[in-house]
Parts: sequence; C-alpha cells; structure tokens
Amino acid sequence: MSAEHGHDPVNAISEAAATGRTAEIFAEIREVMQIPLVTSIWRTLDAIEGGLEAAWAATKPIYLSGQPDALLKQLRADIHLPIPKAITTNELMSAGINEADLRPISSILAAYNRSNSLNLIALTALVRKGSYRQGDPVKLPTVQWPELPPLLSKAEIDLENWSLLERTIALGVNLPTTALPTLWRHLIHWPGFIELMLKHYQPLHDSGELFNMVGKITKYVETHAPEMSNFRDTSVDVPEAAVQMIEDYIGAPPSVSRMTSLGSSVEKWFRANMGL
Repeated sequence: MSAEHGHDPVNAISEAAATGRTAEIFAEIREVMQIPLVTSIWRTLDAIEGGLEAAWAATKPIYLSGQPDALLKQLRADIHLPIPKAITTNELMSAGINEADLRPISSILAAYNRSNSLNLIALTALVRKGSYRQGDPVKLPTVQWPELPPLLSKAEIDLENWSLLERTIALGVNLPTTALPTLWRHLIHWPGFIELMLKHYQPLHDSGELFNMVGKITKYVETHAPEMSNFRDTSVDVPEAAVQMIEDYIGAPPSVSRMTSLGSSVEKWFRANMGL
C-alpha cells in the first residue's frame, strides 16, 4: 500500500470536517452501527476517491443483517481476556482520576470496542468468502450513548502527552509499527489513565499474553466472519486501493484485531476496578 493511501488514524479526516456526502455516510455509520463516533477506518477511506461510499455501500447490508452483533456476543463469551491486577485507591488518586471521570472513560472504551469489534467482523466478511451458514434472526440493538469529550487532533495535544501516547504504540504487537491507536488519543484527556494502563499492561505485553490474546481473536474472526459474506452487496465495485486498505486494517497484527483485543481487555479491567 502506498503511503498516500495508508491507514493513518492521526491524519484521517475528522467527523467535524466532513461535509456533503461524506457527512451523510458518517451519520449512516453511526446510526446503523449504533455508535457515537466514526472510527478511523471509515474516516481514512474518505481519502480514496469513491472508497468510503463504495466500501460502506458494500458492507452496510452485513451490519444490517445483525450477524456481526451476534458473532461479537459469541466472541466475548468464548474468548478469555486477561486483565492485570486491581488498581489501588492511591494509584487512582495519583493519576488525577476522580468519580466524575469514571463514566466518560468507560463510555469511550465501550464506544471504540463496539466499533472496532464490529468493523473487524464485518470488514473481514466483506473481503473473505466463506461457506454460508444461516444464523438465528438478530434484532439490532439500540444503544444510548452519553455525550463524549472531543477527539483531540495532534496539534491540540502538548508534546509531553504526545510522547506519552507514543509509548502505547507497541503495546500488544511484536512487529514494528508507527500507528497510534485512536482510542488512546481520545483518552488523553486523562493522561494519568494512560500512565496507569501502560504500567499495568506492560507485564502482560512482556509475557506475550497480549499478543496471544490478539492472535486468538484474529483467528476466531477469520474462522467465523466469512460465514456472513453472502450479505455483502456484490453489485458494488469497491476500488482496489480501498480493498487494500481494508486488508491491512483487518490483517495480521498490528491491525484492528490488536485494539479489539486490548481495548476490550482494558474496558473489562477498568469497569471491574471501578465497580461499573
């Protein structure tokens, strides 16, 4: 993939900057997926001429089938997510996190985990063909989200906090990568939380547990998601550059499976600690 069409979350168009048809598609994505924000793959596909519209048109019926939601529910039941030891009260106080911060942090984690997980499943179904297996009828959920703090651009984050974010890049992967996950950038409103997460998850990274978890989720989705590939709108011609971007996005870690796994583990860990 060329650098021009690489999946770079930092340089993706922001939702606020979207106009015209792009803004309409972003609104459809939020409504269909029941998410409060549009994650980076869709915002990055907008850089490819016709890429966003075609990829969304081809994938939308997969989401509407309800099968991605059903598989996500099953995945969460089947895959064990390792979590670190509990956060102490002193750690929480030192991190500058108070009671009012608990809900927005938890909501941001939940929003990205729902979006990343469903994207991993549905976009895998888009580009992988499988033997169709009829799933049970699925009623699409209605999810209510609170207003979230804004996703800050790089220019809005001071150098100290940007350096902190760069420490998250290698977490959960064993190959070199420069991709900064958007989830952590959204949570930089609470630098102390990022520090806590790094402190508690580094041992799981060092032991290989994080990468093993990512591998299990990647394999699970690659096994089951293609079974819903028949829902894809085959009348839509998705540009090759967009297909390649999606392939890289769902491919071998580092990929969205890394953040599907790690983000879900962090949400589970944080909610357990906070009693949410």
